[in-house]
Amino acid sequence: MSDLNRLIGELPEIYQPIFGNPAYDLECSRSCEDRLREITKIHEALVARLERPLRILDLGCAQGYFSMSLGALGASVHGVDYLEQNIAVCSAIAKSYPEIDVTFESGRIENILENLAGQNFDIVLGLSVFHHLIHEHGEGRVVAMFDEILDCAGLFVCEFALATEPLYWGASQPQKPRTLLDKAAFVHEIARFGTHLADIKRPLYVASNKYWCVGELLGSIESSTTESHPLAGGAHRGARRYIFSPDHVVKIFEHDAEYGERGTLEILHEAKFLQTPPPGFTAPSLYEVGVNEGEAWLVMERLPGQLLVEKILHEQSYDAVSVVHQILQQLAVLERSGYYHDDLRAWNVLLSEKGVAQLIDLGSISRTPLDIVWPHNIFLAAFIFIKEVVAARVDRPGFLREVAISPYSLPQPIDAWLAPMWAILPSQWSFALMQELFEKGMKGGSVVTTDDPFALWMTGIESGMQTLKQHLNHVEYKVDGLPHTPPSVAIDSGELAEFQERAFTAESRAMELAAQANHNESELHEWIHKAGYLDQELRQTRVELQASLENAHLWFVRASESAAKLEVIQNSKAWKATTSFRWIHEQLSILPNRLSRLRAKCVAPLLARSIRIVIGRPSLVHFSKTVLRRYPVAYQHLRLFAYRRGLIHGHVVHSDGFRSHGTNPLAAPTEYTPEHGPLSPKAEKIYQELVRQMQTKERQ
Repeated sequence: MSDLNRLIGELPEIYQPIFGNPAYDLECSRSCEDRLREITKIHEALVARLERPLRILDLGCAQGYFSMSLGALGASVHGVDYLEQNIAVCSAIAKSYPEIDVTFESGRIENILENLAGQNFDIVLGLSVFHHLIHEHGEGRVVAMFDEILDCAGLFVCEFALATEPLYWGASQPQKPRTLLDKAAFVHEIARFGTHLADIKRPLYVASNKYWCVGELLGSIESSTTESHPLAGGAHRGARRYIFSPDHVVKIFEHDAEYGERGTLEILHEAKFLQTPPPGFTAPSLYEVGVNEGEAWLVMERLPGQLLVEKILHEQSYDAVSVVHQILQQLAVLERSGYYHDDLRAWNVLLSEKGVAQLIDLGSISRTPLDIVWPHNIFLAAFIFIKEVVAARVDRPGFLREVAISPYSLPQPIDAWLAPMWAILPSQWSFALMQELFEKGMKGGSVVTTDDPFALWMTGIESGMQTLKQHLNHVEYKVDGLPHTPPSVAIDSGELAEFQERAFTAESRAMELAAQANHNESELHEWIHKAGYLDQELRQTRVELQASLENAHLWFVRASESAAKLEVIQNSKAWKATTSFRWIHEQLSILPNRLSRLRAKCVAPLLARSIRIVIGRPSLVHFSKTVLRRYPVAYQHLRLFAYRRGLIHGHVVHSDGFRSHGTNPLAAPTEYTPEHGPLSPKAEKIYQELVRQMQTKERQ
């Protein structure tokens, strides 16, 4: 153990707790128990799935706390650190625990990762180590390292420093550390933990191409995507990720500044809905939900089926009437419980191989009967959805949907089934009514006549608006520079001028951003310069703190030695033999205080009462004078006691003792003489003030 203490003393910093040596806990720079709890959950979840001990690689193992702790759980761990002093300490600790399967190696992480090919680890740890590599080699090199790790690891648990930390390497870090893991199929921010360097918490991630792991749940990855459906077109800029396994769907939504709290609210709304779905509505089981500083997540049961929009895009056949009927039934069930789906689209309908249609994206269910885009009316949006289903054609998302808000644009016989709804006041519309009319029409209803002028007007308006919408779509394709621009549509001079104006605006904005970037770079260099001074002060403070800790340790050793000596004395025979003498000595030491309290409590009141009795009886006064004349000291003490108790107000001493005055033989005389005896300081002050005032009055 002395050898280990020597090695620990040679460390430049005790960064982690020393495994099995709690005496050093107060000296370590950073606590590790909080992160170890989360990593232990991951370890236990993976052990439960694989049913065998795990192989773990700890990159940047420092003093080996995580390596030894996971090894103690049964894992086979290999720790790597570039600092030889750290590896020396790790190896010394490992020798004390031969039952733990752990090895350590001194080396650079870059070199270790170059030789990972062909090796497989269940978990790779990289805790607060990669910011040094990013500063030294650049972000691109480190991302390539992560690709190698994800290829050979089941799970990659990593903690990243942030660009906002006021240290020399901060400027090299990405603004969003999560982007370093963009290529991983699964990325989950477990939590954020404070450090000893700054008042900024660092995120701890778990990433993988093989497994997803949320809380204590873990499953294999069948597929993963950042798009909710094939037509999403990067709407959420990669801030949302959907992971699918045979029995689970995992949703992870980052907190996105552009879209506000929409993603988080969708997760929470969906979780609340799944916990208590309305009677009659088929909903998947909810397994896990959570929100932290970086993201919101949800794990639920995976229902069988394929998105309806995928069937439409792949031109696969389906029963459109059956799909419309089933969705109307579900909308009516939701409506009866006061719920509405504000994003009724073909990509939010799941269609099983048996033709069972199911509404999904339950985070879009709310109490407000409004659709998220035009035409906003929930029932008009349903007509557009029905048109898309029966026509097997879906527009890409935009601020304006296909203009098909009336039943007259629907194909026969569905137009006739739903046309009667337009003869009813909109205030009476409901999905229950729409379902009733649809089911009634399926049994045989009327046919919409082409002679109806209202129907002709509506179809004409919708046809014209749809043509205009398609033209706007073509212009939008050209302006955005998308590759699928229809060649038959030319850009006229007006469109070209508009495009040039937008390009000029974008160029001006880019120049403004460049100027702002230069300004920010200057400020950054200034902060880096300040950080250098702060780093020097921190080092000096650390040296002083180390000296204080050593001094405290010395006093702790001395106190321990004194305590040991005291324990030997107290356990000796001599100490036990003198117990009675020590008790007698203690009692004698407190005896004067007890006698003083007894006198104040009992004797003084009794004496005061006796003096009152004597003063009230002249015969006793005479007797007292005769007796007390023989004991002048006792007489003086009694006189002072009576005066302080307020039994007499003044007295004159004569050769014969007391002098009577009025009815009180001890009453105060009319004038003061030195023979009165001593007055209290307060009484003397009052007397002198009275004399001064009387003299002043006589002079006037």
